[in-house]
Amino acid sequence: MIRTGSWKLIEPSKLDPYECLTLNKPDDVIDFIEFKNKKPKGALYEYAIAGTLHLDHVADLRHSPQGNAKLDRTVFQLSRALGEPQVKIQEQLDRLLERHEGEWKSFIHSLGPNSFVANWALRGKKHVA
Repeated sequence: MIRTGSWKLIEPSKLDPYECLTLNKPDDVIDFIEFKNKKPKGALYEYAIAGTLHLDHVADLRHSPQGNAKLDRTVFQLSRALGEPQVKIQEQLDRLLERHEGEWKSFIHSLGPNSFVANWALRGKKHVA
């Protein structure tokens, strides 16, 4: 909130460029919020891509042959660290990954086919380069 001399409160725009995830590309988001001279590049842009790809990778982890070896190692390590049986840890990790996969796919689907986030997830960074 911004206080002016007359005590009128003005609500600044709370719109983060990456809250408009259904738009076709990040530049559309910037145009949408009228920052015509600012392009979404640099570290935050790269973090947004990396975060999207990371969440997508985790969603597919249960179905990846490479993921199985990593998950087995993680189950072993967690079992040792927590003092819990590996079977229990495996079940909990499977539930977590299954839930994440469902929620991630539902989220991506909800954005629609023209979303830049959906495109990043489907095509990787080469789409935005």
